[in-house]
Amino acid sequence: ESEYTIREEDGELREVGAVVQKESDKEGVELKSDVIWRLFQETYLKVDGPYRLINNKLNANVENGVAHSHFYGKLQHKDTIFEVIGTGNGPIDAFFNAIHGERMDKYEFIDYKEHAISRGSDSQAVAYIQLRDKEGTDIFGVGIDHNISMASIKGILCAINRGKALEHEREAAAAAAQQS
Repeated sequence: ESEYTIREEDGELREVGAVVQKESDKEGVELKSDVIWRLFQETYLKVDGPYRLINNKLNANVENGVAHSHFYGKLQHKDTIFEVIGTGNGPIDAFFNAIHGERMDKYEFIDYKEHAISRGSDSQAVAYIQLRDKEGTDIFGVGIDHNISMASIKGILCAINRGKALEHEREAAAAAAQQS
């Protein structure tokens, strides 16, 4: 945690603990921080697809003291590129409203936390996102970016992509159970 400034807050990343424990048991030793960081990256930061953000524009304006955010983006799902547009009370709400009605709209937003990774105005931010699928399973995602809004959106896409992987695992397990 301290060397890489990623925090496990309130158990959001408890899943990575299981990954670390499994690797530690396999190796028979306590893992060093660089190995734990690699496992963290593989679990959360190197999640690639099936959904990818191609480009986006995020605007905010305040009218009569009330903030409104507007998200415009192009997303890719495998070979299909589609545009989404949404408005909300903040960037996360605007993004969720933008994907509403799309095939990826299967998750309830539960919680998020964010913090700077280092000191200084040019620091990157990390956002920890908690979503819940229709089966009631909590799915976590992490996003890192210099822009805190983009870190949150990357974290949401990470969680959605991890949720899709879990969905495929469930389908494969159900198919295997039917064949037995």
